Amino acid sequence: MSIATEIQRLKTAKANLKSAITSKGVAVGDEKIDEYAALVLLITGGVSPTPPPYSGIMYYGYLESSSTLQKVSDITYDMLSAPTIASVNTAAVGGVELSNVPSGTFTIIAVPSEAGLRVTKDNGFGAKVPFDEDNGLTGTGANGIDVTFNGVAYKVYGEFNIVTGYTKIYINA
Repeated sequence: MSIATEIQRLKTAKANLKSAITSKGVAVGDEKIDEYAALVLLITGGVSPTPPPYSGIMYYGYLESSSTLQKVSDITYDMLSAPTIASVNTAAVGGVELSNVPSGTFTIIAVPSEAGLRVTKDNGFGAKVPFDEDNGLTGTGANGIDVTFNGVAYKVYGEFNIVTGYTKIYINA
């Protein structure tokens, strides 16, 4: 439902509520009607005070390079079951520390495309920056490439890790 439709629905509900109350011979100002209507809508679930949560599962962590994983775009759904990959409910979680990620691995983050989340990394000085797409070799990294896992569209981010190091990623709305 569009916001304009929802606003019109609420205005109509308010007018109907005022009409019902005043038909009983009770004089009530618009301010009290607004308070009562807001309370009724919140209790009955007619209006959600927070936006709905994201749906689906997102993945992040690191994978060892192999003959089948030479760049982030080589990732497959089966690889996401590795013990170094976390699978969690999709959310704008802010900063996530991956700790000391070994050299020769790929940092991998996959978020459902429909979530519209932005994924970046910490540059070591607290700034949020894109992933290196050519770290070590040309085309090893990615900044939101389109991949389908198990019938679900994902945006995949990540890069090749040349050295072992502390890695922090950001997943934001």
